[in-house]
Amino acid sequence: MSLRHDAVYIHGDEASVAKAKQEIEDIVAKYAEFHEDSLDVPKEEIGVLLGKNGDNLRALESQLGVSVHIEGSKLRIWGPASALPAAKAGIVSNLEERVYLTEELNCTGKQIEFLRAERFEVVHAIQNAYNVTITLPREFPLSGPIKVAVRGNRRQLDEAIPVVREALQGLIRCELHLDGMVHRLLTESSLQFQRLALESRCRIQPDEAAGLVRIVGPKQGVELVQVRVWEQLAALDPSLYRKIDVSEAVLLGLQEKKDAMKTFSKQHGVQLRLLPQAVLVEAPAAAMDEAVAFVQTLADAAAQESLLIPVGQDRVAFVIGAQGARINGIIKQSGAQLRVLRDEWVHVLGTPEQAAKARALLETALEEYAATHVAFQVDEALVYAIRGPRNSNLVRIERECRVRVRLEQDGAVSIVGNAGEDVANARAALEKLEEEARANPEQETAYRGGEKPRRREREQGAEERKQKKEREAEAETETPAESVWEKLKRAPLLPSKTVGGSDMYKSESGYTVEL
Repeated sequence: MSLRHDAVYIHGDEASVAKAKQEIEDIVAKYAEFHEDSLDVPKEEIGVLLGKNGDNLRALESQLGVSVHIEGSKLRIWGPASALPAAKAGIVSNLEERVYLTEELNCTGKQIEFLRAERFEVVHAIQNAYNVTITLPREFPLSGPIKVAVRGNRRQLDEAIPVVREALQGLIRCELHLDGMVHRLLTESSLQFQRLALESRCRIQPDEAAGLVRIVGPKQGVELVQVRVWEQLAALDPSLYRKIDVSEAVLLGLQEKKDAMKTFSKQHGVQLRLLPQAVLVEAPAAAMDEAVAFVQTLADAAAQESLLIPVGQDRVAFVIGAQGARINGIIKQSGAQLRVLRDEWVHVLGTPEQAAKARALLETALEEYAATHVAFQVDEALVYAIRGPRNSNLVRIERECRVRVRLEQDGAVSIVGNAGEDVANARAALEKLEEEARANPEQETAYRGGEKPRRREREQGAEERKQKKEREAEAETETPAESVWEKLKRAPLLPSKTVGGSDMYKSESGYTVEL
């Protein structure tokens, strides 16, 4: 058999020729609908398309039913005409999934803080939701904009970039997939989305076709919208939606049990959402009671393992101690985890025994603070008498009692010491001074009149010297100016003898002066 131009010549016996002819005709019929198309691909993506040892390209050819040849940066795709469009789309989609890109977003230092807030909670949420990597700069450039890098494939970037831009503005995005309940929320519930949007400062977009409610806004506003929506859902259909109220301490404990909640949700086909002061439950009617019981069991356990102890802003520094010594000591003694929240609360997390021991140690520390830090009020009219001349009474009390005393002009007194007994003695001494000052009002008047005698004496002396200089200046203007030599002639301290009987006088410095 030989091929010449567009014809095939077959030589052989009649039976073989007939068989070969039939096979050739079958091949021609099979590939009659085959065509060739081309696709441009960047050179840097050719290696990604091939994959390791060409495995990715062979898998694509088998999946798409075409043959692909690479010529530089151009792909030659050969196959059935009906399969070529799908093959090109499949190759492009494969590259979008396999080629990773990095996009940089310009922002300011203030916007970076939105991403860093609460231990990078927003960054972790976006990375987990869209499977991208977000890189924040460790140091800000001296000039020019600050850049945030987002890395992922094209599809991931298209979905994640708008969310990152919203996060840089201090906003978060939440989507509630409610299916047919969206229509019921809009028509049967008392929820007014426009009023709720104004109250929460969020953008709320109900989408009946997609069966979801999209919420974009600040974190507190988004949480408020979710709670309000869930309250309406629970009222409309309690067999599918429930809202379980919990305290903040219990919620912090439930956050440590997220793995158990995820496992339960996957096994029973339910959704559990943790929000401030509430747990939102979405479950089939058959599994709702079990889901509520599971959440209640976790909440009861969290109530014993997670405690919030109020300490107040004025006592936080004392609880922490110098370089964290006191709070670290409590952690070592109890075995629990402690962290300060909002500069007012201490969150304790551990086993029930550890949490109880840590609470007892914290209460002991607060009692010690109350004994060594005392604040009370004295009569404002007796402040000067209590202080004494140049604060002598306060200095004496501080020295004798080994405390620090502060007495304000309005009568507010604060005493700080290392031992409760010293503080009590200092307070007793101050109260005794107050009683003495009240019994002797003349002393208070004297102290008020002589509050700062030395300063007044200095000011009076300066005024007298100033007046003396003014009088001397006036006297000089009234009499003609006297020369130096005339002053020396009448000086009472001139020596009685001259130098060699002349009119020359010898000064103490050894020089002679002629008059």
